[in-house]
Amino acid sequence: MKPIYVHGRRMGEKGADRRDGGRGDSMNWKRTACGWVACATIGLTASTAGGGMETFANYTNNTSSYATNAIAGQDGSTWTLAAARGDIALNGKAPTIRNVANAYIRSGTLTGGVGTLTFSYRKPFSGTAMNNQVLVIGSGNTFTGTVTQVPATTNEVLVYTAAEVNVEGDFVLVITNTAATARITVDDVAWTGYSAGGGTPPTFGANPGPLGATVAVATGFTVVATGSPEPVLALKETTASGGYGFTAGTGELSYTPPSADGGV
Repeated sequence: MKPIYVHGRRMGEKGADRRDGGRGDSMNWKRTACGWVACATIGLTASTAGGGMETFANYTNNTSSYATNAIAGQDGSTWTLAAARGDIALNGKAPTIRNVANAYIRSGTLTGGVGTLTFSYRKPFSGTAMNNQVLVIGSGNTFTGTVTQVPATTNEVLVYTAAEVNVEGDFVLVITNTAATARITVDDVAWTGYSAGGGTPPTFGANPGPLGATVAVATGFTVVATGSPEPVLALKETTASGGYGFTAGTGELSYTPPSADGGV
């Protein structure tokens, strides 16, 4: 099995770090192409200029002990995870914040403002209420939202979406917990940059597959993404041995599986 990962980012985005694999939230998209001899998974993530994503890939607490840790974020700031444990995965490493006062996830000071905000979450233990505050604290104004939708099971992953944050300039992101709500596991905190017109979150077009793939036989498809500002796609990484190509300007991915990628 040879996964191929494709990463999409908004025009002007820096870093574009993401290990997504298409995990089903509003910022992610995936496509698999499978045949008798090859299989590929295509994953996309989009964000705006000035936007970013935190995946908690640098979170080092992998135990069930609740602690306060400072980690280096993908955005270059220092994130603080208070009263959090790291043994419960979501899309890879993820902090679970305890249901106590002063339990929170907080970014360092970030730049570029926030237009929209999303993150994935789950309720890993029993609990019937969600009441987590979501804050985007800017120099001129503060956005306040609340996570209220309760996952049906401890394994269900939901996505919190704030489509109109509109905080300009430098800002800090905070997700809190209290004693009156369930413990919450958070991952893939993604935001678009501030736009004077508000902007629109990125969305991907219709899924073009599944598509067959056979050794030495070319296949491919075109990815379409819309939003404001206009998203730009880029190939991020792959474990395929060769035979693939991606054209950012058109969103076209091509793949001619070499014999080294054979398998069923």
